[in-house]
Amino acid sequence: MKNDSNEEEYTLEEKRKILVNNIRQLNTRSFRFDELNKVAKKVGLSSSTGSEAIIKKIEKLEGENDEKIINKLFEEVSSLLQVHTALDSKRIYLYEVPNDELLVLKNLFDTHKLFNTKFELGNEKLFDYSPINADKYYSSAILEVSDTLFIYYIKGVRSYVEKIHSPYLMAEVEASQNEGEVIDILKVVRHTVTVFDFVAIDLKNNCLIYGLDLDNGKFIKAELNKAYGKLSDIFKNNFSKFNLKAINLRPCIKRMEHERIGNITKHSFATDDGSYSYTAGSSTQKLDARKDAFYGEGIKKSTPDFYGLRKRYIHENTDEPIIAIEMGYREYRALANAEIRYAILYNLTKFETLQFCIDKIISFK
Repeated sequence: MKNDSNEEEYTLEEKRKILVNNIRQLNTRSFRFDELNKVAKKVGLSSSTGSEAIIKKIEKLEGENDEKIINKLFEEVSSLLQVHTALDSKRIYLYEVPNDELLVLKNLFDTHKLFNTKFELGNEKLFDYSPINADKYYSSAILEVSDTLFIYYIKGVRSYVEKIHSPYLMAEVEASQNEGEVIDILKVVRHTVTVFDFVAIDLKNNCLIYGLDLDNGKFIKAELNKAYGKLSDIFKNNFSKFNLKAINLRPCIKRMEHERIGNITKHSFATDDGSYSYTAGSSTQKLDARKDAFYGEGIKKSTPDFYGLRKRYIHENTDEPIIAIEMGYREYRALANAEIRYAILYNLTKFETLQFCIDKIISFK
């Protein structure tokens, strides 16, 4: 995949412009500001209070030393954005597929046989964040992660709504308000975000994977459910002749709960008679919810029926991925044997960690 940080391709001003855009993309994707601020300080900028403050400093940089800062920060931010786009906060749906059929599906992607009125050819060398038609999907970066894992990214857009306090509007309303005291004025703003979903082919585990971008609280659950429907609908006609069997991830929860390695950052369960439910977790992600004294005492005389779990592992490559497989209590009460069709992966920065998470889920299905 092409990297926007190729120094021979851009002038200093072009780099400055791309750098500013990349920082705004990270902010749009809810990238942690403290991590961005840490990088900015490492290359020579003073500490900032927000991403726009960093941008203002970049726009004012001049001189030979400042050029070095721009070059270094350009490289660092480009890398952060690529990794975050490729791996962060992905919701994945897994399907068992016979190996011979997976190879046929891979060939359909590789030979561009899947384009239709909803899915068109895009830039397959990099992640292109330029705006697109909301009703279209475009092929994007293609990554051969290993001899057995191939990822085909698909560019689209999704929207979310945000309520924002508006002191300016409040001043206007207060000036014309004759009845009562105005406490607050909120603007309801719709944001449109460029997202990169994917289809992955895992020959190691004989599965096809649909991946949705940014399941990190930015979009409501209904919006992501709709996005999954749209993504699968792109390939519905082509995939209908193959034996895709959706994998129910509900059995993974109990097995991961009893697995000794890793720590449970959150788990949810009800008693076998349905009279009691319990949810607990660690806000630090370092503690293990299984070591909670209340949980230990309460579980002694009960047989728990688990319906949700988040588990953190420490990978040998220093990543600390979290695998979340869960449903809400209302969903559980509505149908106690309901299946769970997706997992959410957090804190991934390397593709080998993605393979680790897939392997882990498959081993417990």
